[in-house]
Amino acid sequence: MGDRPGAPRPLWTRRDALLASAGLLAGTGPPLTACARAPDAILWDVFKARFLAPDGRILDTTGGGVSHTEGQGFSMFLAVLHKDRSAFDRMWDWTQDHLARPEDELFSWRYDPRAPEPVSDPNNATDGDIFLAWALLRAGRLWNDGRYAQSSERIRTAIRRRLVVEMGGRRLLSPGLDGFRKDGFLTYNPSYFVAPALQAFQRAEPNSGWSRIIADGLAEAQAARFGPLGLPADWTRRTERGQSLLEPDRPPRFGFDALRAPFYLAWAGFRDHPQTRAAAAFWRPFLEAKTAPPAWVDLTTGELAGFRLSAGATAMACVVAGVDPLARPGGAAQEEDYYSSVLELLAYAARLDQSA
Repeated sequence: MGDRPGAPRPLWTRRDALLASAGLLAGTGPPLTACARAPDAILWDVFKARFLAPDGRILDTTGGGVSHTEGQGFSMFLAVLHKDRSAFDRMWDWTQDHLARPEDELFSWRYDPRAPEPVSDPNNATDGDIFLAWALLRAGRLWNDGRYAQSSERIRTAIRRRLVVEMGGRRLLSPGLDGFRKDGFLTYNPSYFVAPALQAFQRAEPNSGWSRIIADGLAEAQAARFGPLGLPADWTRRTERGQSLLEPDRPPRFGFDALRAPFYLAWAGFRDHPQTRAAAAFWRPFLEAKTAPPAWVDLTTGELAGFRLSAGATAMACVVAGVDPLARPGGAAQEEDYYSSVLELLAYAARLDQSA
């Protein structure tokens, strides 16, 4: 996933227009009286109107209208946060009907309605499965429905048994079942270490090994930082010898994937973790100047992207850097895609969780 190139812009311009005109976007939003509601509630209504199909499928507009477990999991979690059971049930029903793998309790990662076989790759994506399990866990508690809780437990068990890899003395989450563990190393994605979800799993199952997975993931997050800025990379490599390296087959960037890694750490309360501090130090000068940070930095050369983070990614950066995202200048509205929109809502979710 990622942000598209574009001209630099001030922070939060789209949301200024949204809050001024909530309910008037293409005639599909809530009435003007909704302007008195919280900004995240308005954004959730707009998000559903734009990206939630009637059958419960979340449309990824950055990917040509495909759907994936990441989008379903993110959005189901947000539905619980907004106490939107109707949307939650539609999304969960569609996910089970179209992405469930018959051989286990994991889910195929991608659905392309344009293809003769919409699910052509049965492999899973671990972050999508984690968010599905987390959303179901919270849904079971919110709506006192044991069916959600049982589904969450089954997915958590599959994650723990099938996706945790012992590598170089650490128990780490593989990005997926197939294609990531090679002879002598694991290709690793730091942004799949969804720390607040794993904390919730540990609280639900104190004796099931989640505490070790969390501790080892935190250790890997500290070790796998690169360049003068000490930032995480989108993709890394953990070797059997205990080395944490840049993945040579991927661009050496702190970018569209890695930006979620310190965000999840900050959400989970690990603000003093070296990875969180490094990302905050990189982003804060841009945010305090009321401009979006560069979309990526090359960890070997220091080169900065020639375009800026989207509004949603910048909202995540604000959470990490401790900058109030509401202290924003005005400006013209910008059309945000699915990925930016969902990241912005997740940034609000983190702030709500931390203030609860």
